[in-house]
Amino acid sequence: MNRMLSRMITPGIHPFWFWNTAMDEVRIGTQLLALAAGGCRGALIHPRQGYPGAYLSARWRELVAYACREGAALGLEIGACDEFPYPSGNAGGLAGLGHPERWATDLEQRIHECDGGPVAWDLPAGAVLDCAAFPLAGNVDWTARRDLLGDVGVAFRQETYRESDRDLSAYNGRRFFACDPAPRLETTLPAGRWLLVASVQTVGLHHKYVGPWADTLDADAMGAVISVTCGRYDGIPLRALFVDEIEAARWSRHLPGWFRDCCGEDLAPLLPALLRADHPRASEVRATLAAIRDEHFRSAFLTPLRAWCRSHDVRLCEERPLHRLADAEADVPGCDPGHTRVGAPRIDLFGSELRRNARAAAAAAKGGPALCECGHSLGWGGTLEDLRAIADNLVLNGITHLIPHAAFASTAALRKHDAPPSFFTQQAWWPQHRLLAQRVELILRTFAGTTPEVELLIPTGTAEAIQHELVERGYGWSFADDAPACELATLPAPRRAPWSDQRLIHRMIRSGTINGTGRSVALLVNNSRAEALVRLPTGWTPLALDGAAPVQRGDGWLLEPAQSLLAVTDAAPARAVPHVDLPWPTTWTVQAPGGNLLRLGRWDLTIGKVTASITHFPLSEQLIRTGMAVVPHINPGFGTPTAVSLPPLRCVYQTTFRREHAVPLRLLMEPETLIDREWSLRVNDGPALGTADFTPTTGLPDETLGIDVAPWLLMGGNRITIEVTAARPDGGLRNPIYLHGDVAALPGRRLVAPLTSAAFGDLDGAGLPYACGTVEWEAPVDLPVAPATALVALRLPHLTVDAYEVALDDGPWQAVPWAPRRVLLPPWSNGAHRLRVRQHLALARCFHAETWDAAGHRTGAVAE
Repeated sequence: MNRMLSRMITPGIHPFWFWNTAMDEVRIGTQLLALAAGGCRGALIHPRQGYPGAYLSARWRELVAYACREGAALGLEIGACDEFPYPSGNAGGLAGLGHPERWATDLEQRIHECDGGPVAWDLPAGAVLDCAAFPLAGNVDWTARRDLLGDVGVAFRQETYRESDRDLSAYNGRRFFACDPAPRLETTLPAGRWLLVASVQTVGLHHKYVGPWADTLDADAMGAVISVTCGRYDGIPLRALFVDEIEAARWSRHLPGWFRDCCGEDLAPLLPALLRADHPRASEVRATLAAIRDEHFRSAFLTPLRAWCRSHDVRLCEERPLHRLADAEADVPGCDPGHTRVGAPRIDLFGSELRRNARAAAAAAKGGPALCECGHSLGWGGTLEDLRAIADNLVLNGITHLIPHAAFASTAALRKHDAPPSFFTQQAWWPQHRLLAQRVELILRTFAGTTPEVELLIPTGTAEAIQHELVERGYGWSFADDAPACELATLPAPRRAPWSDQRLIHRMIRSGTINGTGRSVALLVNNSRAEALVRLPTGWTPLALDGAAPVQRGDGWLLEPAQSLLAVTDAAPARAVPHVDLPWPTTWTVQAPGGNLLRLGRWDLTIGKVTASITHFPLSEQLIRTGMAVVPHINPGFGTPTAVSLPPLRCVYQTTFRREHAVPLRLLMEPETLIDREWSLRVNDGPALGTADFTPTTGLPDETLGIDVAPWLLMGGNRITIEVTAARPDGGLRNPIYLHGDVAALPGRRLVAPLTSAAFGDLDGAGLPYACGTVEWEAPVDLPVAPATALVALRLPHLTVDAYEVALDDGPWQAVPWAPRRVLLPPWSNGAHRLRVRQHLALARCFHAETWDAAGHRTGAVAE
């Protein structure tokens, strides 16, 4: 059916929603409520590793349909990613299973220089399409081709041996085999120097996740992909479909035939032109094949996919490699930068590859919506301020739809290592996420009806360094496919003078006509590590981001590091709010309302008679890191390659801690920490505990199993022993074990009575080195006389990278999620007050025993 398309998906935040655990209606409903409360406009269901069910089964589709219906009732626009897990084009391997004719092939090309005489040359395992020799006399003589394809045979690359009195015969228990066939050239060349060139069509059987990959140029293969990833969603009210990273394959088994149909000649003898630029037909052959590949990728995948989306009223969102802006034909074209934390030497928005460039996505959108998959792999130290800084910079460069990576349905066990962080409910600061959503939408509303002021067009593919230089000089610029090369030395000065002396004040100026009146809008972002002063031209005034105008200093406006300013020309002059620097207390009382953790990540592992110190990881990683030797199981095969595997290994893990405070403690374990069938855990000389002894509990950010271990604890030294018979490489002790209770954790794994005072932010000194969730601080403070205004900005200079809430005396809690670090208060009385701070911690300490040095922009380790 071809009906009129409904409205575009709403600009704002639409996170990837990782379905990476068992999903049901209760979990989906709960998380939809959290997405709505967090200010998200929608979400894209993303099947990921860890999902235990069958992707695209009837149950999967039932859950997707439920999420779409319930999401719509909450005002959320729910879409899906056509991948499991990524990139698009394989349907989790389903399209290629049992259909080798759909598998992608590659072209592996080899060159070899040799002297005349006997030649033996082993080639990659595959179909040899061409093998030739060319005379070398300084340059290659491409006209004197010597065809060697007829001299290519096959040779076995592996020898194997089998000795068994049972598997062979009663008279002979020994057998010599060979296997692993591959092409080999054997020939004799005339005297002289020669260049050998071979082109071999191979099949990749070991691509990540799915093994054999589907051919993106093959209409049957891509038809199968679209049939299962889209066709099975018929009748489900998806609002959007996200397509990720798919592109025209570099090679296909069909290319020689298509080339013959197009050009009327054989491609095989021309294949050296793909390898060597000095081939006389290199440019011609490469351009022809690129055009053929583009044509068949479009007809096999892009055109039918877009047709399906339009016929089903689904918005197509694409984040895939592009070579030209004109190739972007999705409803929402996209990109994939925005993965640097606050304070990075340079933000990552301007890669020379179009899919890595935010401004390129905006240019491809031609003034319409553009998306960015952002916030990928920041680590579990990533904060709400990091995401806010990424969002400001993306919106600055024309992005309208932010796709944070990602809202994890679960962070339990190994799932937490799937390109973190999760900007979702596992973070203590998630209730403040709605402030980020409101901020993004305020900026986008202010931009409505305006377009960027462009004074310079540069070609796609311009070097990243040039793009950054243009931004830092203050040019208004964009991309165009046919723009001339950018020569920085010949450019005139930007039309608008800089508004700050700081090079890393990045800005975008937009203009338009609203209700018949002209207006201009500017967004400025401080990407430096220092405070900066912005001087707005006459007629410009700042708007209140996050509820307050920026602080005025002299004739300018103060921007702290990672702070932004939004200014317009058609608003009343901003009223400056006076600010007061808080005299910061030196000693604070501190508590962890949710209890404290001792993270047990280092263990002694004994296998047989060998013991080594290890860190929690799957067993294969532990063996790699320690170099521990094990005797493998060896299956010599029968004319097939010898297979080597791990035997069942009895692994004994031991660790110790000291208990110096008599308080109940629970031992916590994430699900799937021990996945082997045979395992037991003992605390000191207590009983052997197993799966049935652990029950759901709290204390970690996500699903957790726990047991009260108080009956077996001693004052002083304690020991935990885990015995596992590991029968698989990903078995063993895979995650940390935690102790949880109302205690302080000191160096040397000492558990003592809670410490009630510490310097602000010193989690180690407070006995909270592995704390997660929220920590509460309180201190007396003497405040000077407040200015006689309706509101005063109280600046809080010692708040750093985390998200906070702040209250004065018994007043209401105010969110302080990012820079500027301040709260707005009515005038206070002179003298003594109480300052209360809630610090919402990121999860790096808990999950990885990592700290963050914001000044040095690097991670550190918590000392055990």
